[in-house]
Amino acid sequence: MSTPEAGPLAVTAHLNRRLIPTTGAGEIYFGVRLRAPDVTAAEAATRPPLNLALVLDRSGSMARGKFAHAREAALFALHQLTERDYVGVVAYDHVIELVAPSQRATPAAKRAAEQALQPIFARGNTNLHDGWLLGLQQVASQQGQVDPSALQRCFLLTDGLANTGITDRAALVALAQEWRQRGISTTTFGLGEDFDETLLEAIADAGGGHFYFIAEPGDIPNFFKGELGELLAVAARQITLDLWAVVERPGASERAIFTLLNRLPMTTDADGVATVDLGEMDAASERLLVARVACPRGSRGEHITLHARLRYRSADLAQDYVVELPAQTLTYDLETAVDAQPVDDAFMADVLLLQAAAARDHADAQMRAGDFSAASGTLASMAHLMMASPYQSPAAAAEAASLDALAEEGRARGFSPMSRKGNYARSSQLRKSTRDYGQTPPPPDPADPNAPQKP
Repeated sequence: MSTPEAGPLAVTAHLNRRLIPTTGAGEIYFGVRLRAPDVTAAEAATRPPLNLALVLDRSGSMARGKFAHAREAALFALHQLTERDYVGVVAYDHVIELVAPSQRATPAAKRAAEQALQPIFARGNTNLHDGWLLGLQQVASQQGQVDPSALQRCFLLTDGLANTGITDRAALVALAQEWRQRGISTTTFGLGEDFDETLLEAIADAGGGHFYFIAEPGDIPNFFKGELGELLAVAARQITLDLWAVVERPGASERAIFTLLNRLPMTTDADGVATVDLGEMDAASERLLVARVACPRGSRGEHITLHARLRYRSADLAQDYVVELPAQTLTYDLETAVDAQPVDDAFMADVLLLQAAAARDHADAQMRAGDFSAASGTLASMAHLMMASPYQSPAAAAEAASLDALAEEGRARGFSPMSRKGNYARSSQLRKSTRDYGQTPPPPDPADPNAPQKP
């Protein structure tokens, strides 16, 4: 394990083991952990400006207090911005309303936006595409005015399915990708039990932002606060990680193959170099990237070297960094030596969390197919595997308990839409190192109102 001292990010490489059998079999995990430093007061004062659009669903399903919380979240965001920032506000149902055109976030402009938000109420259907597009256009309208280092982001909040205007999934994802190429990213917030979580996550992935599941309307302000806080304290941007392996054998044509455990965009070129797109990191945050390495057969004493290169830019885009991590060496040996070697227990406890995310994904597919019994079995099996594992941590223990509780819920009465969305979102958090900003306890299960709440 080694930590190069280049640039503000601390970068650490991990291997669960360093000996592999001559058959190439066995589980080899190669990890790269990134840690961003906290920001000083001086750095916070000179942060990159933000060019932001808030796009709020005001369709009929946002009644009964939901839109009031969305308004509260928008007002909080407005109050956090300074005159270096730009902001616009859009509300949409089947009609798209430009509540506040994008402009510099002066005190007068923020007061005007706040006043314009007050009379907005819930009504109508959900034309997500056109509402979101207007928000993107508002951000684009200021690209020539804002500082070139500005972070440009659209917040898209919805509690339902896109049922008016363009609703085709591929078209919506393509729109996110197109605008990301123009420098504008999208973060999506899905509220309640009726939205399409796979669509909102796909939009966020293609758009270079984050996806959040908000279980309770009262938590909308918390999630806006959390995401905005990350944007206002960005430590590194445009982060990519290159991974490749070299089989140290004359004339070797075989390759080691990387399979990423995280749910992040990865491409592999003709030379076998895998590149992972990590986007940005905020201050005092941590990311762990883990790849499973499939190795070819080899002879005792031969080696495979694993390489990693991190590339990123400073928060103000003024500095480019390239960090070449020291090569990690795998050595072919006899089965007895492989079985007797020490293992990085702490790293494997983190790998267990990513394996739990994969189990949640498998259970999600079973839930969507209506096979709740199989989904409960998948979750319970993973929970028991984690509990019995020699690789333990507080986070792994908490995840095992969560899986076991969810499996028991499925066995007892099936999975509610909220539980299914919560399961999907938890997998996303684990695989992407995103945060859960929820603080409001969920209401009792309507199918069993007297049942105690599960942790």
